[in-house]
Amino acid sequence: MAEEFNVRSGVKGNIPLGCFNAMFNYTGSWQVDAASTKSLALVGYFIPLYDVKLAKLTLVLHNEIRRAVPSSWDPASLASFIENYGTHIVTSVTIGGRDVVYIRQHQSSPLPVSEIENYVNDMIKHRFHEAESQSITGPLKYKDKDITVIFRRRGGDDLEQSHARWAETVPAAPDIINMTFTPIVSLLEGVPGLRHLTRAIELYLEYKPPIEDLQYFLDYQIARAWAPEQSNLQRKEPVCSSLQFSLMGPKLFISADQVTVGRKPVTGLRLSLEGSKQNRLSIHLQHLVSLPKILQPHWDSHVPIGAPKWQGPEEQDSRWFEPIKWKNFSHVSTSPIEHTETHIGDLSGVHIVTGAQLGVWDFGSKNVLHLKLLFSKVPGCTIRRSVWDHTPVASSGRLEPGGPSTSSSTEEVSGQSGKLAKIVDSSEMLKGPQDLPGHWLVTGAKLGVEKGKIVLRVKMALSGGDDQVPPGGPMTVSTRLIDAGSTIMQRRLPVKQMNTHVSTFAIYGGDMSRLIGTHHYVHRVNDEFLQCAVYASDRSDAPLIGIEYVISDRLYETLSEDEQKLWHSHAYEVKSGSWAYPRLPEVVAAPELKNIAKTYGKFWCTWQIDRGDKLPMGAPELMMSPQGVGQGVLRPELVKRRDEKYNISTDDLKHTRAEIAEPEWINPMADYWKQHGKCFVLDIATVEMNRHAQFP
Repeated sequence: MAEEFNVRSGVKGNIPLGCFNAMFNYTGSWQVDAASTKSLALVGYFIPLYDVKLAKLTLVLHNEIRRAVPSSWDPASLASFIENYGTHIVTSVTIGGRDVVYIRQHQSSPLPVSEIENYVNDMIKHRFHEAESQSITGPLKYKDKDITVIFRRRGGDDLEQSHARWAETVPAAPDIINMTFTPIVSLLEGVPGLRHLTRAIELYLEYKPPIEDLQYFLDYQIARAWAPEQSNLQRKEPVCSSLQFSLMGPKLFISADQVTVGRKPVTGLRLSLEGSKQNRLSIHLQHLVSLPKILQPHWDSHVPIGAPKWQGPEEQDSRWFEPIKWKNFSHVSTSPIEHTETHIGDLSGVHIVTGAQLGVWDFGSKNVLHLKLLFSKVPGCTIRRSVWDHTPVASSGRLEPGGPSTSSSTEEVSGQSGKLAKIVDSSEMLKGPQDLPGHWLVTGAKLGVEKGKIVLRVKMALSGGDDQVPPGGPMTVSTRLIDAGSTIMQRRLPVKQMNTHVSTFAIYGGDMSRLIGTHHYVHRVNDEFLQCAVYASDRSDAPLIGIEYVISDRLYETLSEDEQKLWHSHAYEVKSGSWAYPRLPEVVAAPELKNIAKTYGKFWCTWQIDRGDKLPMGAPELMMSPQGVGQGVLRPELVKRRDEKYNISTDDLKHTRAEIAEPEWINPMADYWKQHGKCFVLDIATVEMNRHAQFP
């Protein structure tokens, strides 16, 4: 179906465009989305009124755009080009209205094709053919069959429930219902570096990384290899320690070789059975064959990083010992191995895995298999997010055994390796470009036992440079002493009044394509007035990016109309679940949410770190609240990232808040961009000073 949509949009290929992804709520990579989908359907009405097309058949891009194409594979420049100029040029738009229902059947759905057809017919009847629309009651009988149903309208008065009545309102309030495009690369023939831009755009469309992570994503699109190389595997069987799983069963020998990769980021691990009899267990590391440009200033060969350090579990800590089969035979130490000095947001650097080794502690018949990891420091980087990955990737194949090829030995190897393969899980534990945002590194690992098999699990992390750290030298001893003394002797009453943490989202009034996550720390002055310090994150070193004032609806009505235009309502933020109180139970927050839903806010952003500003630059920006329409729609990847961090579900919050009463009336002067399609921006100008100003 994606290819059909592309044809309607004038684009070749089967990789979906953003409009297709938005229609069916696709947010993952193309392969992941396709693999999770059993079938797609849509039913609806399109009411085209007129088309607007480019009259000039031969399109020519401005020289500024042609000069912006980097001549080499430069991830930062390529990401900047895509963010600034996009991937396609709009060549025509169709104006009118559309009322469409999009249906997505997941792979887990048991319904056959005939049931889906009945479902579509049922949808047509309830949504479009009855006098009063019943778009909700009928089709929802399929909601437990792993089917996603999305109702979308463009144009007309969306408050009209009846399809027929809505259609009558389309001529008075039309909207864009379809667009055709031409790829921007088709207009850049002959430009040096075109092939690099073409590849970057293809990767961007295929995997859909968040635009703010695109530079990192592109930087990690480097060839990957496994260590040790197959050609370097030992041909002579070494003397190894072994594990015994039963009295008469085969032994599993453990290779104690240290596998290291130097200054090459490790992206995955796996266990492997090797040797002529496939009875020797070893560990392999997947790594990038070269260093991403983003890491070169921090980890190139000339940068001192100190000696790498091996780290493993405590030998006598039996709390982590788990039997593989029987308690009287071999065990596995399941202790997690990760660098104890690495913390999220630590600016001194991160420690990542650059080597691994298996070992055996000899306790007689109860030998214990354990894992050691080699950690190397990457100065000047921080860990943005980390997660233990328990989802293995199917192995691309076990190493082929060497040795004699006679029929008797082959049968012996086959029988023995088959038994040991039932004990060892050789799945690859890794993350690639399909695992958004696509630039994961291994920062820890652990062995385990699941269903009688030895398994390997890894800890993956997203690292980042010091982009959000303002320039300047580190704190000295004297400045730390001053801060410590101030903490003891001075009063900080205003700061101590910030009792509540709110995680929400905001849109730049002057550029509504820019949506950011924000962290409000709230000082309640009284029941009708709140003032919030707004930070970019909840870390201790988070940049202070602005301030928001929140007032009651009663106070808002006392403002002049010119002032009211600068404020936004909070009802949608609360009802949609985007306004969240991290780590605060919803039942505790419920009374406050009812009050916030009736308030208005004015938010000034003073530091635009999302565009890379290392210091607060330029004039403040007036921020708007997402409203669920037009450019005010939340980006799913931002919501997902917030939800994963705080272990919440925005969809669940929306469901539990359905009973919160919406304000009886929202002043039309609020949310000015939504009501009038205009916004307010500040500009800095030089003016004459007040001649009557009094100076001492």
